[in-house]
Amino acid sequence: MTEEQIRERFEEYRDKLLDECQYFVACVHISSRLREQQIKEPKMFNTASCFWGISMKSIFVSIVLWGEKLFGDHAKSKEMDLRKFLRFVESNRTILFPTPIVDDEDEWSVTSADIKGHKEKLICLEGMVALRRLRHKYYAHFDKEFFLDRKNLWRDVDVNFGALEKMGEVAQEILLHYSLAYDGIGLSIEVSNVDDVRDLFGLIERYFERQRSERLKPDKKGRNDEK
Repeated sequence: MTEEQIRERFEEYRDKLLDECQYFVACVHISSRLREQQIKEPKMFNTASCFWGISMKSIFVSIVLWGEKLFGDHAKSKEMDLRKFLRFVESNRTILFPTPIVDDEDEWSVTSADIKGHKEKLICLEGMVALRRLRHKYYAHFDKEFFLDRKNLWRDVDVNFGALEKMGEVAQEILLHYSLAYDGIGLSIEVSNVDDVRDLFGLIERYFERQRSERLKPDKKGRNDEK
């Protein structure tokens, strides 16, 4: 590859990984908020239990699959992930980051220590232990042992949303660091509409309140439908 092609490939990797990381982080956020709401307001889920059940399972499947795709180690395959992004940066460091980027009082550069540190952070992600097991044993394909005994699948598996959120923070740190050092562009994978779930259930709650108010209105004979 020429130097120009290397730079183009870096920008493609950065932009595409940003999109996929944003999707992963959004799924983690929405799934966490829905589970909290399910505990807080179970009545709202019971009114459309099939819809909410399928929706929550679908979002969780995305978390498992996208988490493993982005943060797993696929060195022997053609899959793209954050670890391969770091290997690409490492192989082309002098071309991509010939001089530090200076912005006001900040100076952004890339050293071998930076890349090594980010590789270690990906290896040590706590949330990957659960995601890797769930992906390989059930969500990517049905392992016979766990397909017939679903309880065994979840034995010793702890899906910690704090650990999943940490994965998003590490992805943010990696992409932001190399983007700033490359061309000074700042990136963010934070969820933009953080209040969507709260607003949605606010609408549902107001609907229930209107329904109840309608039942409490007396008819022409002074009766209402409240039991």
